[in-house]
Amino acid sequence: MTDTTTPSGSSDNFASSPVPAPKQVDAPPVAYQPDQNQPVGYQQPQPVYQQPQYAPAPVFVQQVRPVYIVKPAPSKKGFGVTSMVLGISAVIFAWTAVFAFVLLVCAIVFGFVSLKRRETPRGFAITGIVLGSFAVLLVIIIIAVLAMLAAAVGTVGVVGY
Repeated sequence: MTDTTTPSGSSDNFASSPVPAPKQVDAPPVAYQPDQNQPVGYQQPQPVYQQPQYAPAPVFVQQVRPVYIVKPAPSKKGFGVTSMVLGISAVIFAWTAVFAFVLLVCAIVFGFVSLKRRETPRGFAITGIVLGSFAVLLVIIIIAVLAMLAAAVGTVGVVGY
């Protein structure tokens, strides 16, 4: 009751059993049957496969130019800022004539040094020079007022006809 075509687990039966070879069947010839509306020698065109076409890039992408980032030169404004700060201080302390005189002289000197060195921005140096000059006027006015007050106080006790 042993079937010789199926293996039963033993290698003897499997090795000795014949394996049928696959049958080769020829494909039937393709007969071209022309359509009734087409001429006799007409063959149907075969599909043509082409590379896919892509849309061109937008115009704004094609016109982009490279951007170069250039660091600006560091601004040199040390003497100019110093001149402006000294000029502001000279105006504030104009009521102390000697201290204000030192401040205004330094403000004017630092302002001209800054302009001579061509430091940028020039506005700090110009502001220092203007405030120093204004402090000179204030100191002169304050000294004149103090001198008139001293002269007026000196004549209070004098009676003269």
